[in-house]
Amino acid sequence: MTSLLLERPDIVPPPRPVFKNVETGATEVNFEIALPSVNDFQTATLYRRSGPDGDWQPVQVFRRKSEIVRYTDSRLEPGGTYFYRLQAEDQSGLLSEYSNPIQITTVNRRSVSVAENLSAQYGDRGAVLRWAYGGNDSDEVFFVIYRRSGDRGFQQVGRSESTTFTDRRVRSGRHEYQVRVFRKDGNQSAMSEPVSVQVR
Repeated sequence: MTSLLLERPDIVPPPRPVFKNVETGATEVNFEIALPSVNDFQTATLYRRSGPDGDWQPVQVFRRKSEIVRYTDSRLEPGGTYFYRLQAEDQSGLLSEYSNPIQITTVNRRSVSVAENLSAQYGDRGAVLRWAYGGNDSDEVFFVIYRRSGDRGFQQVGRSESTTFTDRRVRSGRHEYQVRVFRKDGNQSAMSEPVSVQVR
């Protein structure tokens, strides 16, 4: 009597791929994607559409079996809004559900005025810094303060919503400061001219 081994048809679709990390620039977006960890994985496709009513278009197909893949979607428009989703396919042609779509908005490039007339004085409470900002977008910016002490490079020591900052954690010695202006849309200025102060 001959026995036949029948292979069961695959009726279980693969799990969905997952967005793990997304970093957005002015003209590109960098993805870190977790692929399904199943033996019969075939492909995963990244789809994009422009705006909430656009058509979904495939932008990249991943065929390599790997827990994490990285991909950069470039040549996007600054200040544009895009939606992305993922779908996997196994070797039987079964498709996963689409991942939950994510929305990204690329950085809208703008020139940002530099902080000017930076001054530093040592007082009872620490090193007091003041500067001027001449941009017409003062309600859209904040200021990040950097300090260099000894032979160490500049380190971020604080953030301010106004044009003054007191560094209370400063030790005795000579310190150098600079200020950079950041817009809330991700744009930033060049560093200000440095200023030094002697702390006793």
